[in-house]
Amino acid sequence: MTPKVTVVMPSLNVAKYIDACMKSVVAQTLQDIEILVIDAGSTDGTLEILEKYAEKDARVKVIHSDKKSYGYQLNIGIALAQGEYVGIVETDDIIELDMYETLYDIAVRTNAEYVKGTFEKFVEVGKDICWNQTAGTLLPDAGMLGKVIEPRKMPELLVTDFYLWNGIYRKDFVGKIKLNETPGAAFQDVGFLLQTMNSAGKAVYIDKVVYKYRQDNGGSSTFNRKGFHYLVEEYAFTDKFLENLDADWKNIYFQKMFMQCSMRFRIMAISGTFWEEVFSDMEILREKLLFAVESGVLDPLTMDTKWQVILKLFLQGAQDIYNYWLDEFRREAAQAYEVLKVIGGHQVIVFGCGKYGKFFHALLESKCPGQAAAYSDNNTNLWNTEIQGMRVLSPEKAEEQYPEAVYVIANLRSAEEIKSQLQGMGIMDKRICIYQGSVNMVLFHMKYK
Repeated sequence: MTPKVTVVMPSLNVAKYIDACMKSVVAQTLQDIEILVIDAGSTDGTLEILEKYAEKDARVKVIHSDKKSYGYQLNIGIALAQGEYVGIVETDDIIELDMYETLYDIAVRTNAEYVKGTFEKFVEVGKDICWNQTAGTLLPDAGMLGKVIEPRKMPELLVTDFYLWNGIYRKDFVGKIKLNETPGAAFQDVGFLLQTMNSAGKAVYIDKVVYKYRQDNGGSSTFNRKGFHYLVEEYAFTDKFLENLDADWKNIYFQKMFMQCSMRFRIMAISGTFWEEVFSDMEILREKLLFAVESGVLDPLTMDTKWQVILKLFLQGAQDIYNYWLDEFRREAAQAYEVLKVIGGHQVIVFGCGKYGKFFHALLESKCPGQAAAYSDNNTNLWNTEIQGMRVLSPEKAEEQYPEAVYVIANLRSAEEIKSQLQGMGIMDKRICIYQGSVNMVLFHMKYK
């Protein structure tokens, strides 16, 4: 009997994350699925965990890849897939339990070549803290959500939807598509997305989080210095599709190339070091974009003003765009650094249990583990509850239990009023600081101490 969905899972040395990932896949509410894990020679215990799943669940099949190549592994899995539709899960991520049931029902009803939901990025800090940011709509026009669209007439999708794993693809459609098989695991989705979007006549995007994209795996390709080289390789591969693209598609194609280059510079800026060893790859990409602009294929005026500015910097030189992102990151991180400096080695009461409070608590735990003592809040309904594994106390109770703690006020609208309230309780200014900085997942990657 044909499974409804085949889940293809490329795998390599993810022992720390594979169990949580597999649990989310085997527990899908859509049980009629096939699970193909393509392992490229894991040596850290991943393979043993996968084999235990295969012993317990006949739907799970472990396939050995003779190449450490994300594209090669996916090509194997897609070729072997028996399902009506194919989904892709990266083995350090987690999926919502109803992901495939939700997407499959829509796919069958609409006969779409692919259906996608949205996703959230997340980091795990300790046992009880998981901070996430939802990506939002992946369409250029939110009014198209839930409707059947024609991707091949919408080149702008290339710069709004950057990922392949948040959806399912009809097997007879995706089986014709091949990914680049270069070594490594970065950017080989570029060619896949170009091919699927440029050829699909029917697709549906829905406003529902179906996928959780991990951001705390330091070994992932996101942080690999070879990322610039992987970009060079992938765009050399996808250039062969250019002759079949019209002017609008070519313009967006080069916009996407630039945006991905820019994000590599941003990651480099977060590291605080200019990566001289991959400068030649930066130059290949810069010259490629410069030629696209000079020949009129890439029109900067069709981009947002911010991107026009950043593109101009890149075309001037790699150091210029690096400096731009370095300054941007320093501005984002400045308030966080300042507050962490005030805290020093003291215990911390996080005052405010909303988005800012939960973010700062997670950030503090990632940079200074064990210093967060409790939450405090003026909302009496929250007292004596727990948030992210930490107690919520009344201001009076917090001061009674932690008389030496520093209060970090994480409340944008009422920060000054809360500060006055704490001062009225006799708490000295040196024990009070306000966090009004960025709520941005990128700060988890900043270096501190």
